[in-house]
Amino acid sequence: MKKFYTVLFFLLCVCCTYEVIGKHIVGGDITYRRLSTVPGGASFEITLKIYRDSSSGVNFDPTILVGIFERNTNAKIDSIEIDSTAYGKVGLRVR
Repeated sequence: MKKFYTVLFFLLCVCCTYEVIGKHIVGGDITYRRLSTVPGGASFEITLKIYRDSSSGVNFDPTILVGIFERNTNAKIDSIEIDSTAYGKVGLRVR
């Protein structure tokens, strides 16, 4: 009886399939570099590279949410929203 259900399950899987197409980000890389330290804060450069399938026709979201976390405790300090169409330097102030 177990063999019957195994064969039935296999046949259902083979006969009831359909094509699936993903239209989303395929990869990315985020890096940061401390530029300077001043009393009460620091200045960082954040680089975000996103890769996607250009033939998908799907646009990027208008903003990107980046979380900032404490290294030792992994506690969230703040989050910042970055305009996804911005290139070059974007002014950000984190409390």
